[in-house]
Amino acid sequence: MTNAPPVQPGEAPHFTKEMLLDAMRHLRADFEASVSGKGADERTRSRLEYARRLGLDKIASESIAAIDQATMDVSSLIWPGGLDGRYLGLVSAIEALANVSTNLIPHNSEHAHLTELAPAMATAMLAAGSGHRHRMAGRLAGVSAIVDPELTNGRDPAWVAAEALAGGATAIQLVDHRQDRSSALDLAIRIAELCGAEGAPLFIHGHPDMAVAVGAAGVHLGPNDLPLAAARRVLRPWQAAGTSNASLPEAQVSWDAGADYVALGRMFATGPGSDVGVPGPEAVRLFRDLLPQEGGPPVITVGGITAANAGQVAEAGADGICAMAAITQADDPRAATAGLVEAFAKDT
Repeated sequence: MTNAPPVQPGEAPHFTKEMLLDAMRHLRADFEASVSGKGADERTRSRLEYARRLGLDKIASESIAAIDQATMDVSSLIWPGGLDGRYLGLVSAIEALANVSTNLIPHNSEHAHLTELAPAMATAMLAAGSGHRHRMAGRLAGVSAIVDPELTNGRDPAWVAAEALAGGATAIQLVDHRQDRSSALDLAIRIAELCGAEGAPLFIHGHPDMAVAVGAAGVHLGPNDLPLAAARRVLRPWQAAGTSNASLPEAQVSWDAGADYVALGRMFATGPGSDVGVPGPEAVRLFRDLLPQEGGPPVITVGGITAANAGQVAEAGADGICAMAAITQADDPRAATAGLVEAFAKDT
């Protein structure tokens, strides 16, 4: 392997970079030994056969090439991501080692054990990802389109999502209750690719595992979904989690539990649970009074919102609105979204 070029002038060295370079150097040696059958030192040779049993020799060529490229990049380029990225990477690495110890290594007087470290690092990872989550939740400001493949009048849900984005939607929220989870995953991948190309966040309703699988911005949790704390254990620490709330007390509980955004509804719907205990837009004002002026979660509204009433929730102080039928069942989803954007923006 060629010697890595020096760090760019002016970039202060930091231990996260050195730790990564050192770890990649050792791992590369194992991959090389698994193919060549030779080790540069006794320590490497002692791991040779075990590496082959793990199958490292079968993926060695691709892995070595990736490690070499990463080594060049890390050594010669300014470290990406700032402190957020450094803390997330470092804490994630330690948390992974702690979990391996906790779950796979016998806990007795003969083995060093990291049982106490794993939950502490999980908490640290959540804190380290809070800046990313806050920024992602903030992108729900404006109009979000809720897309349900069973409520698009037979049209391709991905096409409806694309039209909504073209009309000015800031985000897509995907609701898919079909039993065929393979088809649901295929659709989620298609819409995730679409959102990625448009630079828009995608939130998956009710399935944190699918949000992880497709690299979504986050997950939206309803009353019958996993509790927020359990969903956090599935999600990546940078993926946001928001909640549906049918009453102001529920919204207070979500905020206290650390939801990245709080959805209030249903604003203008009829029937059981038709509002949040008070007239729709007034609930936004009341909840806003409970939040600090700075640092509170974005307040999103949902339920029966149309171009005719979107201005009411905007005036009440909502950061964003979520609309489904008004967009996905409209003859022209793009125009319908544009109308909602205009109506909501008049008072924001």
